[in-house]
Amino acid sequence: ILVFGFGFLIFLLTKKNFPIIGSGKQAWQIIFIDDLVSALVFALGKEECLGETFLVAGQEKHSLQELHDAIKKKLGIERETRHIAVWKAKLLAFFYSLIGKKSIVTAAHIERLARERNYSTGKIEKLGWKAKTGMKEAIAKTVAELRQNNQT
Repeated sequence: ILVFGFGFLIFLLTKKNFPIIGSGKQAWQIIFIDDLVSALVFALGKEECLGETFLVAGQEKHSLQELHDAIKKKLGIERETRHIAVWKAKLLAFFYSLIGKKSIVTAAHIERLARERNYSTGKIEKLGWKAKTGMKEAIAKTVAELRQNNQT
């Protein structure tokens, strides 16, 4: 499963044809769960990691639009991608909350979707760890896992 704050939610939003918040040009550097576990195991075995904080992420840096398009392709979705301005999305989330209408995305979710996710992993890389799974492979494995569990 992909790990990047939302994990499964980004697949659900893509499948439901939810619009991309903003231009989609914001960086979305993700990490696959196997790489995250690998980083944890790596750090557990190193005395120089005790008490330290590390950012871990995949080596590739993609935009939200690229991530969205790759997920759509893997899920076999061919419809056109829609975009909505961040301010409009926040306004809609606010009105939905006022009238008590349930939404899969809240104002806090919108803020996170619109945010840059561009991480420096140099600190842990200097010690010898690097993520191995690329975005397309991570998406393929995630979709396979979701299909196996009847979640797509």
